[in-house]
Amino acid sequence: MLTGLLRDLAALIVTFCLTGWLLGLVVIPRALGVTPRALLSLALSVPATVLLATPGLILHRLTPLSFSACLAALAALAGWTSHRRAGDDSRRGGRLGVRKCIAALDLEGLVLSALAAAVGWLAVMGPQIATRRPDGLPRQSTVWYYWWLVEETIRDGGIPSTISEWGQPRPFPVEYAVTTVHTAATTMLAGGPGVDILERYRLFEVGIAMIALYALWRRWAPAWWAWMASVLSMATIRLTIKFLAYVPEAFGLILVLWSGWLLDEAFERGSKRWAALAGSCRLARSSPTPRCGCSPPRCGWA
Repeated sequence: MLTGLLRDLAALIVTFCLTGWLLGLVVIPRALGVTPRALLSLALSVPATVLLATPGLILHRLTPLSFSACLAALAALAGWTSHRRAGDDSRRGGRLGVRKCIAALDLEGLVLSALAAAVGWLAVMGPQIATRRPDGLPRQSTVWYYWWLVEETIRDGGIPSTISEWGQPRPFPVEYAVTTVHTAATTMLAGGPGVDILERYRLFEVGIAMIALYALWRRWAPAWWAWMASVLSMATIRLTIKFLAYVPEAFGLILVLWSGWLLDEAFERGSKRWAALAGSCRLARSSPTPRCGCSPPRCGWA
C-alpha cells in the first residue's frame, strides 16, 4: 500500500512538476525568483510531458523506458543551459547562493504559508475527499470512457488510429489527445492503470488548479488576498462539481488558467518568449471550452 502510494506520488510529481521545471530551465534560462520559477514549472508541465512522450507516440512504443530516456535528455539540456547561466551570473556577481535563500526565509512567512495551506485544504480538498465513495470508485460513469482512452493508449504504445465504440470502429477523439497522453504517461510511470492512481491524479488536478488560480489572482492582488480569492473560486459549486471526477474539461480549465497567467507575464515583461509559452498552453488545451463561465484568453502579439 505504502509502496504504491509513493510510486504514484513520484509519477505525479514527475509529470506535473519535474518536466515543466526542466523545460522552463531550457526556454527561460535567465534568473527568476523562487515563486515565478515554481509557477512556470507547473504551467509548462503539461506541454513538457506531451513533448517527452511524442517520440514514443510516433513510434507507437511509449514505455517508461522511452519516456525516461527523453526525460534524461531534457535534464542534460537543462543542466547545460543552467551551467552557462550560472557562469554568466558568477561573472557578474549576481548569483544567489543556497545559504542566502535559506537566510531570506522568515518564521512569520512560514507560519502564514502553513495557515494558508490549512485553509485551502479545509475549504477545497476536504470536500473533494469527502465525496469519495467508500470503495474508491468514481461517482460518474463517464469517467470510465475517458479512462478507457488512457488504457487504449498505453496498450497501443501510442494514440490508436481507431477505437471500438458501441461495436463500431471510429477515429480516436483527437480533442482529448493531450489529456489522454498526459494521463497515460503518468499512469505508465506509476505502474499501470488502477483506481488508486485515477483518484490521486484527480486530487492532483484540484491542487494544481488552485495554484493556477492563485497565480492569476496574484497578478492583481496581494499574496494573502490572492490565496483567499483562489480558495473561494475553487470552493464555488460550479468548480467543485467540475473536479469531482476525471474529465478533460477540468484538465482544459487548468491549461486556460496557466495560459492567462503566462500571457499576463508576457505583457508585463514585454517578452515574446513568454507569449509563445502562453500559446503552447493554449494549443495544449485539448477539450471543448470548459463550461465554467470563462473562455480561453485570445490575444495577438505584434
